[in-house]
Amino acid sequence: MAKKLLAVEDSKTMRKVLGITFATDEFDAVVAESPQQALSQLDQLRPDMVLLDVTLGETNGYDLCRQVKSRAPGTPVIILSSRQQPYDPVRGAEVQADDFIDKPFDTQQMRDKVKKLAAQNGARPAAPARPAAAAAPARPAP
Repeated sequence: MAKKLLAVEDSKTMRKVLGITFATDEFDAVVAESPQQALSQLDQLRPDMVLLDVTLGETNGYDLCRQVKSRAPGTPVIILSSRQQPYDPVRGAEVQADDFIDKPFDTQQMRDKVKKLAAQNGARPAAPARPAAAAAPARPAP
């Protein structure tokens, strides 16, 4: 089954590159051009993974990552950074970004990173919907 991927990029050229990079049987990619469009798509699509640019006009990628994690806590997020806007590991940790990759990127390395993170996420147990009942005290052996 194809992994649903939401890519958020304000550059038309990079949106095309991301669309081509993930135009495979392994991925079902949807590309958004703005944070508002991305949040709408997030609610409708419920993607397995989100890629987002660190610079998105008035909203930066870190703020959008925080919003994604708030709306869909288990969804992995990879931030796309650049030489002009390098990844900030402190801010990334604050907003719970799962990974980053620098642009320009090698498309195979990008796909490999996304597949690895998706596999790790798929292996994680789902969080319980409600707290588990307290365990009964153990009985002593006779």
